Amino acid sequence: MKQRNILLVDDDACYLHLLRTMLKLERFEVSVASNAINALELLEDERVGLLITDYNMPEMNGLELACYARKRYPGLTVFLITACFLSDIVEEAVNSGISRIFSKPLDMHDLITAIRSALCQGA
Repeated sequence: MKQRNILLVDDDACYLHLLRTMLKLERFEVSVASNAINALELLEDERVGLLITDYNMPEMNGLELACYARKRYPGLTVFLITACFLSDIVEEAVNSGISRIFSKPLDMHDLITAIRSALCQGA
C-alpha cells in the first residue's frame, strides 16, 4: 500500500493541477482524483492522512464523499473546498465530521497551515 499525505479531489482539471503543484512545492506527497468514485478507489489502494475535496462535483458531491470515506476510514481528516459558502453546507459539513471548510478562491497560506496541523496531529 502506498503512503500519501494528501488526496485531492476536484472535477476541475486545471484547479486540481494547480493545487497539486502548489502542495508538491511545499513537499507534500499528493494524489489526485477527478471525481468521488476515483477518490474512493484511491483510498482503497493508498494510505492517506488527509482528504481535500471540492464540494460541487457530479455524481457524488464532496459532502457525500466525506461521509462515505469517514465511515470506511474513521480516522481520516477531511477538508472541504467550496465556492458556495452557504450556511446549510457549513452545517452539513460540520455534521459530517469535516475538519475545515475553505472558500474559493483559496488562501494558500491558511490551507498550508491547516494541512501541516492536520498531518502533525494524525502522525
